[in-house]
Amino acid sequence: MSVRVGIYQLFARAIPGGFYLFTIFYLCVLFGLVTIDFQSLNNLSVIWAIVFAILAYIVGEIFDQFALWWHRLFKPRNLSNVVLDEFKKAHADWEINVQDRDWHILLAYLRRESPEVVNQIETHNATCIMLRNVGLNLMVLSVIQIVQFIQNNYIWNLVLCIVLVVASIISGRQATKYRRWFYRGVFEALIAHSLQIPEIVKRQSEAAAKKVEGTNNQASDKQPVKQAK
Repeated sequence: MSVRVGIYQLFARAIPGGFYLFTIFYLCVLFGLVTIDFQSLNNLSVIWAIVFAILAYIVGEIFDQFALWWHRLFKPRNLSNVVLDEFKKAHADWEINVQDRDWHILLAYLRRESPEVVNQIETHNATCIMLRNVGLNLMVLSVIQIVQFIQNNYIWNLVLCIVLVVASIISGRQATKYRRWFYRGVFEALIAHSLQIPEIVKRQSEAAAKKVEGTNNQASDKQPVKQAK
C-alpha cells in the first residue's frame, strides 16, 4: 500500500474518531463528569495533539464496525453485484467475465499493475468509511438533543435534532454513492488495463462499419420501387 493510500485510510479513521471523542466528551460534560477549562486547552502541547490523533484513530477503528451496521440502512444488499450488473448493461458490447465477490482480488491485481490508478479508487473507499462514521455520530448527537429537548423543553434542541438527523441521512447516502464509485472504479480500471490500442481501433472500426451498413440499408429501403409496365 502506498503512502498516499495509507494517509487516506488514516484520515478515514482519525477524523470520525475525533468526532466520536468529541461526542463522548460532550456526554461527560452533560452528566457533569468533567468541566471545560479553556485555559488548559490553549496550553496543550504538540505531544498531546499527537496522542489525541492516535487515540482518535483507535476509536475510529473500533466504532467503524457499528458504522457498518448503521450504513446498512442506506446501502442496498449485494451492492457490488448491483454495480457490476449496471456496468455490464452499460457496456453490453464487452465480454466481462468477473464476479462481484472477487473485487478485492481484482483490486490486489490492479494495485500491483497500476498503483496510481488504485490510489484514486481507494480515495472513494476512504471517503465512504469517513462519511458512514460521521453519519452515525450525527445520529447519536441527534438522540442526545432529543433527550435534552424532553428534559428541558428547549425548542432549539429540537431544531438541532432535526438538522442532525437530516445531515446524518445525507452522510449515509453519500457514503453509499462513494462505495458505488469504488466498485465501479475497480471494474473500469480492470477493463481499461486489459485493453490494447489495436483492439480499440478494431472495435471502433467495426462500429463505424456497422453504422455505415445500417445507413445504406435505410437508404435502400426508402428508394421507390418501379412498377413494370
